[in-house]
Amino acid sequence: MVGLRFGTLSEGPDGWRFTNYKENEEGDIKVYMVGKIPYENIEGVNFDGDEYYYFPHIFCHFANKGEPYEEIVFCEEIDMGNGHPYYKEIAKYDEVRENSRSWGGEYFA
Repeated sequence: MVGLRFGTLSEGPDGWRFTNYKENEEGDIKVYMVGKIPYENIEGVNFDGDEYYYFPHIFCHFANKGEPYEEIVFCEEIDMGNGHPYYKEIAKYDEVRENSRSWGGEYFA
C-alpha cells in the first residue's frame, strides 16, 4: 500500500463523495488516497532515493490497465496511542467518484 494524496471527503446520501471546494464546503473526514500494489508487480525498491528525492523509490510493472495499482481506496488514519497509526479503509475510489458525479465535487484535493 502506498500513500498517493491526502485531502477530505464529504458524506453524501449514498456514501462518501469528493468535497465540493467550489461551494466552499469543508470536508467531513480527512483521508489518504492509497494505492494497493500487488507484490508481483514490484520489480525493485531503491530505499536510498536519488539526488532529487531522498525517500524510497518503488519500481513497478504497470500491469493493471496502465497502472501499478490493483485498487485505489481512501483510508482514515487512526491513532493507536503507541506512535504507530493504523489506516482504516473507508471507501473505494470508484464508489466515491461515482457518488461525486451525482452529488457534487469534481476531484479529490
